[in-house]
Amino acid sequence: MKFWRDVFLQNWGVKLTSVFLAFFLWMAMRGEPPAERVITVPLEIIRPAEMEITGERPSTVELTLRGATSNMWPAQPVPSCRIDLQDASEGEHVVSLTQANVRLPRASGLEVVAIRPARVKLVLERTITRTVPVEVSRGDPPLDLEVYAVTVTPPTVVITGPRTRVQAIREVSTESISLAGRRESFRTPARLTAEDGSILMTPPGPVDVYFQIGARRQLQTITNVPVVSEDPSFTLSPSTVALSVLVPISVPRKLTPGDFTASVAAVDLDPTKAILHVRPEVTLKKEIASGIVIMQVKPPEVTVRKTADN
Repeated sequence: MKFWRDVFLQNWGVKLTSVFLAFFLWMAMRGEPPAERVITVPLEIIRPAEMEITGERPSTVELTLRGATSNMWPAQPVPSCRIDLQDASEGEHVVSLTQANVRLPRASGLEVVAIRPARVKLVLERTITRTVPVEVSRGDPPLDLEVYAVTVTPPTVVITGPRTRVQAIREVSTESISLAGRRESFRTPARLTAEDGSILMTPPGPVDVYFQIGARRQLQTITNVPVVSEDPSFTLSPSTVALSVLVPISVPRKLTPGDFTASVAAVDLDPTKAILHVRPEVTLKKEIASGIVIMQVKPPEVTVRKTADN
C-alpha cells in the first residue's frame, strides 16, 4: 500500500507537469483535425480586348474548403475564383468551374471540396461605336403658344457598348424639360438619359437646348402668287403658285400674294435645254412676324421653256 502511495504522491507536482507536457506533445504530433467551411469569394473574369459580357454576370461563387481551422481564420488572405476568356470568341460560353479556377493562399493546406455554381454561362459581344441623334424630351407650352423650333448642341452623341445593344439604339433622349409658364424663347442645359448602364456616351452631357417659342399658329392658304424668272429668255408655266403658310394668330391680317416673292434663279436654268422643271424659291418680301413658315408650294415645280426668238 505504501508503495502505491509513494508512486502517486511522491513528487506529485513534477509528475503532473510531465503528464501535461506529454499530452500537449501528443496533440502537437497528432495535428489539428480537418474541418470544412463554406465561404463566398469574388469571381474574376478576364475577357478579350474589345469584348464585353452581356446578360447575367455572377460576381461571386461559393467554395467549400477543407483544412485546418487555423488556416481559415479571417486574417488569412481571401481565396478567389478566376475565369480566363482571353482567347474566347464572340458568343455564348459555358465554363465548368474546377479547382484549377480557384486561387488559394500559399501554403494554406486548404483543399477545394466543391464550387457552387459548378458551371457559369457567359455571353461575349464585340464592343462597337455608333453616332446617334439627340432627341429632346419636353412638355407642352401654354395653350396660346407653341414651339417653333428646337435646336440641340451637339445634335449627336457617340455611343459605345455591346454590339446588339448599341445597334438597338436609334436615338438618345434628354431628361424631360418642362415648358410650363415659358412664354419666351429660352436656352437650357439638359442631361442625357441612358436606360442601359452598359452604354457609354461621348460627350456624356449635358447638352445645350434652345427652344424658339411664339404665338400659336394657324394655316393660311395664299393663291395666285406670281412666279418670275430671273432670265427673261424663259417663260414659266404655270405663272402662279399657291402657298400653305403657318401664321401666328397674333398677326392681325390675312397674308396676301403681295407679301411673297416667287422666282426661278438663273443659275438653275440650262440654256442648252428647251424645257426644264424647276422648284421656285418662295420668300417673304419683308419680315412680318417671327414664326411664319411656308409649309407647301403647289405645284412644287414649274415648267420653264426657252422662248422661240432665243
